[in-house]
Amino acid sequence: MATAFDDETYGQRWQVETVMFMLKRHFGSALTSRKYQTRRREMNLRAVTHNLMILRFAELFYRAFLTPYLPLQGIPDTLSSLIFSKRLSKR
Repeated sequence: MATAFDDETYGQRWQVETVMFMLKRHFGSALTSRKYQTRRREMNLRAVTHNLMILRFAELFYRAFLTPYLPLQGIPDTLSSLIFSKRLSKR
């Protein structure tokens, strides 16, 4: 039995599978609520929390590129300048 899938919709399946994997990995695969409305609320809270975690990770990731190199604490300035000049020259 051959089934024709919409290529555009089926191409997005991997994205859905990835998000479901991430949700299950971070929050577990079972819901703790029993009633329908509280289960919906729990899933919505998980989705919002997941989105906030993604945004926070992206913010930290991009902030790392914007942070200038700071001198190491407890190391004399001449030594720290040598370390940082070697780091910059490797680029």
